[in-house]
Amino acid sequence: MADSESEVIRSASEEISREFKTLVDSHDLDSLKQSQNLILQDSNAVLSHFNEYSENCFAEVSSDFAKNTRLLRSMKLDLDYIFQKLRLLPIFLGNGDFLEGGDWVLIMGIATVENRN
Repeated sequence: MADSESEVIRSASEEISREFKTLVDSHDLDSLKQSQNLILQDSNAVLSHFNEYSENCFAEVSSDFAKNTRLLRSMKLDLDYIFQKLRLLPIFLGNGDFLEGGDWVLIMGIATVENRN
């Protein structure tokens, strides 16, 4: 019974296979493969061109990027120094008695202004 069942399944699948072969023309399949190959080649060419363009753009801006990065680091160091001095300012100024007599005091090298009255 199992043999006859497998025979029926085999013959049915062979029949379906033959029907599919009649539905699809081999010339159409070859044309489809050729079209896919052309699309793949065009896509590769576009990607290669884009990669070259990206490489050129990066080469143009990388020196500017490095220069601006150094500038930003320098600015950050300067600002850190300034804010460090500003945080220490209240400690040196005490209770606000630093403006007695109209004189600004030289504190930590920030500024010196005297009242010339």
